[in-house]
Amino acid sequence: MAFAACSSDVEEQGPRDFSGTKVVPEITIVDQGEAQFTKAYDGTGSTYFKSGDHVGFLLLDKNTRNLYSDTKEIGVLRYTFDGKYWGTYDSYSMTEDYCDVYCFYPYDEGEDHSYDGLWPNSYRTLDTSTNIDYLWGEAKLPAGSSGVNGMTPQVHMRMNHALARVSFRLKRKMAYDPNSNIGKGSVTAFSAICKDKATKAVQQGKTKYCFITGAVNGGITPISNPVPFNTLIGNSIPQAVGSTLGGRDEFMSVVPCKGSIDVNMTIDGQTYAVTVDQDKTGGEFKAGYHYLITLEYTGSEVTFTPGNGDGNGSTGSGSGMEIIPWAPGGNIGVKSISNN
Repeated sequence: MAFAACSSDVEEQGPRDFSGTKVVPEITIVDQGEAQFTKAYDGTGSTYFKSGDHVGFLLLDKNTRNLYSDTKEIGVLRYTFDGKYWGTYDSYSMTEDYCDVYCFYPYDEGEDHSYDGLWPNSYRTLDTSTNIDYLWGEAKLPAGSSGVNGMTPQVHMRMNHALARVSFRLKRKMAYDPNSNIGKGSVTAFSAICKDKATKAVQQGKTKYCFITGAVNGGITPISNPVPFNTLIGNSIPQAVGSTLGGRDEFMSVVPCKGSIDVNMTIDGQTYAVTVDQDKTGGEFKAGYHYLITLEYTGSEVTFTPGNGDGNGSTGSGSGMEIIPWAPGGNIGVKSISNN
């Protein structure tokens, strides 16, 4: 049995090492003997995989909420990508009973993949510093379907993101005067860290998320230092007024929260500290959204003007944050989860 992931409309493509190198935009299902395969083609997509990546599948009995059928002997099922196809060596039987199907990415070999329905068995570890695209999803039933079982084993999964992304760009508000050497815009340091607005606790680091609901639960072991932005460090803001440096390609991952971001930078030898507090949106960083923050450089100060953009690439007048709906984490289509 095998399956593939695919994607729908996407935002601007991020770094190729975001969570792998293989882009899987769509699926075509073909029969090869008794096995069912889904074939993936190259293209632009929102979910990146490389050969050897794993995802986890969990099948729960719809009535008892215990592990379905003889998957109780396995726990979470593991599927592996070989660069072209997804497949599993796990063996189990589908019956006439219905099951709910859940999926998560990535599958960590080191975690406990048994399941008894209690915390933390439905939780998996995440680490924001890896910038891995942690995904979770629940099978959606087609119209008219009573559920997933041995007679109707088709599954469609719309994957969701567990984290938010934050990126930065610097915008020039004054012309560079080479005669006075004011406002050259040379960036030698730039880092940021997200904190809860109320408690000031750092919202980046290691924690756990539920692959059934997507909720982050439990305390966060915070990162030790703010996150550096290397596409800004060592570069200069272009000299034309209104030009920018940075953008969406480099980002940091953030646990969903009502937070503010402390930004520290050095430009032309001068150190600046800015707090990004998006009051007009409640200061909330939501899972599945990419926040592009614009800081304005005047030659003597760096400022952030609260306000949100239209989500279509334009921040609008006086707006310092563009809130971009992050494309879904791909769709997983399984023609048959039955391998009896």
